[in-house]
Amino acid sequence: MSPWMIYLWLHADVVVNFIRPFVGITASLSIILLLIRSVAKRTQDSDAKIFVQATKGVAKLAWVFIFMLPVAVAMPDTKTIAAMYVIPKITESDIIKKDLPEIYDLAISKLKAELEESEAAE
Repeated sequence: MSPWMIYLWLHADVVVNFIRPFVGITASLSIILLLIRSVAKRTQDSDAKIFVQATKGVAKLAWVFIFMLPVAVAMPDTKTIAAMYVIPKITESDIIKKDLPEIYDLAISKLKAELEESEAAE
């Protein structure tokens, strides 16, 4: 694993913590401006027409929200990224493949013994 990957992993939370509020602000502004713009389009007031002309970029702001929403939702945090990398390495290990059935049987027998002891104590 390269130092660059470790650096990116550790900064995943920073990216997520930046993107999520940005998406919320962008969505709120887009909705508010689109509602005001739709009302202003229906009026004959000259000031409203100026507002409509000034807010032509609202659609671009809405597109930013549309593209950033999946990133904000799907971006994993550092714990998830670490688990995605570490768990397959552990489960594909020869030691786990060879010794796991024996360890599993020992754990089950120990749990059964403890259950029987707790039931006998009651």
